[in-house]
This record gives sequence, structure tokens and C-alpha cells, in this order.
Amino acid sequence: MAYDIHTVEIESQHAAVVSGTCGMEEVGPFLGRAFEQVLGTLAREAVAVDGKPFARYDMVGGRFRVEAGFPCPPDLALDGDVHTITLPGGTAAVTTHVGAYSDVAGAYQAIEQWFATSGHRPTGAPWETYLDGPEVPQPRTTVTWPCTLA
Repeated sequence: MAYDIHTVEIESQHAAVVSGTCGMEEVGPFLGRAFEQVLGTLAREAVAVDGKPFARYDMVGGRFRVEAGFPCPPDLALDGDVHTITLPGGTAAVTTHVGAYSDVAGAYQAIEQWFATSGHRPTGAPWETYLDGPEVPQPRTTVTWPCTLA
């Protein structure tokens, strides 16, 4: 798949998440549990979901450290299994993967290649925003990777 990679200026985004560490084969089940847990907590707090589900990934010792959840209002403070974080604002490289989630690694590879030739370098962990549910035949996943000009 050919990826259109471009930079955008994004606003920082407050979010309610569940954090965990898992292997590649555990990511899907982790995301399902995390999204369900965050939605339950937001419902109990009477807070409306403020955007699409996302997951931010960082590699730690050959495993993924994952923060998965939903954007939420900036005045929400949660501490526990479901807690709040702020996704960074600023310049980010962005592309959209269309198709099976199992193939989304191609989007990351394309951005890494783009970093090597564009003069940009990553400044933080990337995240995926899931624009469609898993029931859609060709779901869209946006990959956002904070960066700066080198």
C-alpha cells in the first residue's frame, strides 16, 4: 500500500487511558479490555467521549508499552487503572492505513522511511487512532508520530 505522509500541527489532547505492557499477540485483547474499561469509567463519571479510540505504543524490552483509551475533557482527573494523560501537541507526521489492522506495520515502516529522507526526526511515541470499528471490511487507522525538523 502506498502511504501519503505529511506533517500537521496538532493540539495537545487530554485522554482517559489504561496502560499496560504486552507482546504483539496480546495487543488486540488488551485494547478490547482497555477500551471497555475506559468507556465504563467515563460513563460512571458522566463524561462524554470526546473523540475516537486510540492507542499509543512504545517498545520496552521487546514488548509494547501501550496506553489505550479515548480523548476526554481537559478538566477530568482520574487516577487508578483508568487514568488521564496528555498526548503532545506540535508537529507530527501522519498517515492513514486502510485495511486489516494486522498490516498496519506498513504505515510505521513508511513513516520511518520518510523520516530518513525528509529531514524530520521522531520526538515521542506514535499513536494510532481507530477511525472505524473492527466490523468494517476496510477499517481506517491513522498513525500519528510526533516529530521535528532535524
